[in-house]
Amino acid sequence: MKNLIFLLLVSFGTLGQESKFLFADSTDLYQKFNFPEAEKIKEALSNSQNKELLKSFFDKFSESFNSEKQYQTLLTTNVDEWEMNLFDTRNQQLLFIKSPEYSKSPYLVKHLETEIKYNYWHLLFAYPVLRSNLDTKMKRVVSLPSVMTNGFKFVKNDSLLHFKSFRAMLPFYLTYKNSEEKDFVKYSDMVKSTVDKSEFAIKTMNGVTLDYILGVLLTANQKFLTPGPARYIISQIENTNLQKEYKGPFLDTIIENEKVANLKSKVEGQKPKTSKGKASESPHLTDLTDKTFDFSKYKGKVVYVDFWASWCGPCRKEFPFSRKMHESLSEKEKEKIVFLYISIDDLAETWKNAVKTLELGDFEHGFSPGGWGSEVVQKFNITGIPRYMILNKAGEIVENDAKRPSNPETISDLLELAK
Repeated sequence: MKNLIFLLLVSFGTLGQESKFLFADSTDLYQKFNFPEAEKIKEALSNSQNKELLKSFFDKFSESFNSEKQYQTLLTTNVDEWEMNLFDTRNQQLLFIKSPEYSKSPYLVKHLETEIKYNYWHLLFAYPVLRSNLDTKMKRVVSLPSVMTNGFKFVKNDSLLHFKSFRAMLPFYLTYKNSEEKDFVKYSDMVKSTVDKSEFAIKTMNGVTLDYILGVLLTANQKFLTPGPARYIISQIENTNLQKEYKGPFLDTIIENEKVANLKSKVEGQKPKTSKGKASESPHLTDLTDKTFDFSKYKGKVVYVDFWASWCGPCRKEFPFSRKMHESLSEKEKEKIVFLYISIDDLAETWKNAVKTLELGDFEHGFSPGGWGSEVVQKFNITGIPRYMILNKAGEIVENDAKRPSNPETISDLLELAK
C-alpha cells in the first residue's frame, strides 16, 4: 500500500491520502486486470484543480469511505437507522459535487457519482452479512426489508469493476443474493457455501466481473476448499493468466491441506472391507459400508451412472428428475434398472454426509477416492460434472455421455435396454 501511495505521489505531485478511496491497493485482485479507465482517472487527477476538488470532497466525506470504521459502526446500529444514515450521506455527497466549483470537472464528477452510488449499496449489503457473521449461533442470514433493496439492479457492465466501491460491494451483494435464493438459511459447510456462491455468480455475472469475483471467492476461502471444488471454480475463470495463477501454488496449497486432512481423518491408509466373491475389477469403487465393488456387481441389469460431487450445484438440480424417473418405474422394472451415483468428492466423509443430507439413500452409491485425480475420472475422461453413462445388461457401456435425467428421452432409453 505504501509503495502504491508513493507512486501516486510521484505521478500527481501533491496528491496524497485523498486518493486512497479511488485506487486499488496491492492486495486487490483488480491489479491483475488492465483497465484503460484507471489511466483516465490518473490523468484527470494530474490537473491541479481536480486535485483540490478531490481533496475538498475527501476532507468532508472520507469517513463514509473508510470501510473498516463503517463495518464497526453497523454492528451496533439497527437496520433502519443504518439505511437512513447511508441515504442522507449519499444525498449530501451528490449535492456537494453538484456545486458550481465542480461544474468545470465533469469527468471527476461523473466518477465520484458512481463511487458514491455503489458505496451506498456496498455498505447496505454489508449490513446483513456482517451482522449474521458476528453471531455464530444465528441459523439464518439477516434479511433486509424489500423496500431497501428494490431500487438496486445489478448491471452487467465490466467498466464498473474500475470503481473501488463497486468492487467492495460485489462480495457482499453476492453473499446476500445467494442467501436470498436459499431462503436466508446459513451454511454450515463452507465448501458448499463457496461453490453455491460461485454458481450464483456464473448465473448472474459475466466477463471480467465474473473472473474477478470468482478470484475473490477462491482467495477468501482457500483454507476451506478441497481440490475438487477449487478446480471447478478455477475452470470457470476465462482470463487465462489469472486461471494459471490459481492453478499454481494456490491449488498446490489446497492439495497439501487435503493431504493433512486425509491423514487426520485416517482416510488414507484405511483398507476398505472386501466384498465376498472375486477380486474387484477396474474401476474400483467403495460403497457406503466401505466395501469395494465394481460394475460386475450389476451384470444382468441396465445401469444408469451419475457422476457427481456434493459441491456440484448442477448435479443437485438433476436429482429430483432422477427420483421422478425411479418412482415412475414398476417394481419389476426397478429390478432391471439400477441408478448408480458415483461421487468424486475429495473426502469419503463429505460424500457420505451429502448422501444423507440430500436423501439419496434409495439408490446405489459408489465413491472413487481422489477427486479429479480419481480412477473413474481418468478412466472415463470426465472433464466436467454432472456426467452420465449407461451400461447394458452385459455390463457394456452403450452411452459414455448419456442424456441427463431431466431429458424426457432418458427413461425411454433405459426401458428399451431393459426389455
